[in-house]
Amino acid sequence: GSMKITILLHSTTGNTKTVTRYGASYLRSLGHECEVVDIVKNPEPPSLEGVDLLGVACPVMYWRPTFTMERYIARIENAPHGGKPAFILETCGGMPGASFEIIGNLMVNKGWIPIGGHWVIAPSNWPVHIVGLESMAMTEPLSAVRHVTPRSLRPLWALFWESGAMPDEQDRDGLLSFMRAMTDRAGEGRLDRAPAPRSLHHP
Repeated sequence: GSMKITILLHSTTGNTKTVTRYGASYLRSLGHECEVVDIVKNPEPPSLEGVDLLGVACPVMYWRPTFTMERYIARIENAPHGGKPAFILETCGGMPGASFEIIGNLMVNKGWIPIGGHWVIAPSNWPVHIVGLESMAMTEPLSAVRHVTPRSLRPLWALFWESGAMPDEQDRDGLLSFMRAMTDRAGEGRLDRAPAPRSLHHP
């Protein structure tokens, strides 16, 4: 059935906003009501009454979530007794590190139980990568090399191929599959099967 979904968004360079809006649009196309709340524009947490599925979307910085999002989650409403399902969506220029576990534990403390976590590759914002990209970038990546490279190493290719760390069709399909899986699992209502926050990170 149709669900009421709220996604709390923190985006710094626009990567996470783009990914989140795309995912939310897909959820709406499936018939769900999906609201994206920019936590910078909305410093007071929204009412979560009646929300069936809560999402948290933010970038990974230094292998952890943004402090802004951590502080925000600490102020959101507790889920009703028994808990409600949630998911975590992140963008990062390498590996998410401890980010899923940190966010997941904060959410569990509020009664929002993460049933899944997903990260999307994004261009690195480290100054050394940006300088390298400007001085060394070629026009097109070698697709054969790119598709056998682990996601965590793809941002390094951006030093040599400008689009090496840009999301591609596989990243898009992975995002949409994840969003669909979150609504399916939330519909089952089996929070006892939710993974431990430390298990949400899949390289």
